[in-house]
Parts: sequence; structure tokens; C-alpha cells
Amino acid sequence: MFYKMLIIFAVVPLIELMILIRVGQSFGIIPTIILVGGTGVLGITIAKMQGLLVLDSIKRSMQQGDIPAQNIVEGLLVLIGAAMLLTPGLITDAAGFLFILPLTRPALARLAQKIFGRYITTGEFSGSGFSFHSKSTGNSQENDSSRSGSRARTIETEYTVGDEEQEKSQAGKEKEDSGKGESE
Repeated sequence: MFYKMLIIFAVVPLIELMILIRVGQSFGIIPTIILVGGTGVLGITIAKMQGLLVLDSIKRSMQQGDIPAQNIVEGLLVLIGAAMLLTPGLITDAAGFLFILPLTRPALARLAQKIFGRYITTGEFSGSGFSFHSKSTGNSQENDSSRSGSRARTIETEYTVGDEEQEKSQAGKEKEDSGKGESE
């Protein structure tokens, strides 16, 4: 995970900088600044319009009693795309446009649901010092009927916090307990 983050936050900006230098050498500084600034302004304008459309679509789905999973993922992609468009660079601008344009966004949303769906269906998420596991109750017929909205489903969850967080929590409880004893 560390290496992925290193690539994202160190290598990509260096590549962006190299591309901007090349474009600046080929077309000049002013046209390059206009290009980067123009794509940012155009992208944010499109992102705002698309975000409002996705939000409206989510509202309509919820009013009809449907779960707007696809629309929520698309809304997240619009948000990520807008952030990418605010970042100066041509690679991030191209990726940002892919995330916000209505022609490419639905396919990316389905891909994201496939990739992250396994984490959701297995119910296991973990990060540094934190893990989350869920266990659903009921048989598969109940689960299928709950998706159609005809029956509720209970999900039991468990989570664990890393040692550092447990120590902080325990220290906070001990401090509260000692404060209560002194005030009585």
C-alpha cells in the first residue's frame, strides 16, 4: 500500500511536471498556462452540472424506493474527477474528464463496483491499525427478498482497533474514572 501511495503522490506529479515542461517548450508558457487553467475551469463547470444531475437522480431513485448504488458511485466519481481537474497537469485533467463525463462515468462506476464489490460482499475492510468485519444473518432467500425491499435484513458487525487506539481509549476511560472519584 505504501508503494502505491508513493507512486500516486510522488511519481505522478513528477511525470505531470515533465509533460508540462515539454508542452511549455513546444507551445510557450502563456498557451500552456491557458491550457491548464482552461481545462480546470471547464472541468469544474462540467463537474458541477454533472454532480447536480447525479444528485437529482439519487433523489428520484430514493423517492421510488430503489437503492441508488450506481448513482452514489457515479457521484463519488464526479467528486474525485473534480478534485483531479483542480490539480494542475494534463494527465490528471484527462483522468478527471473521464470521471465526470456522462459517456465514460457509468462504465467506470460499474468497474469500481466490481473492484470494491468483493470488499463489500465479504464484509472485510482493513487499514493500518483498523479492521472491520461484518456477518450477515439470515439465509440467502431472505437476503434476496431484502434487496427487493419486501423484507428487512439484520447485519451484525464487529470491529477491532489497533493497539495504539486501544491504549488511548483506555487512558481516556481511566482519566474519566479518576475525575469522577475526586468530584464525589
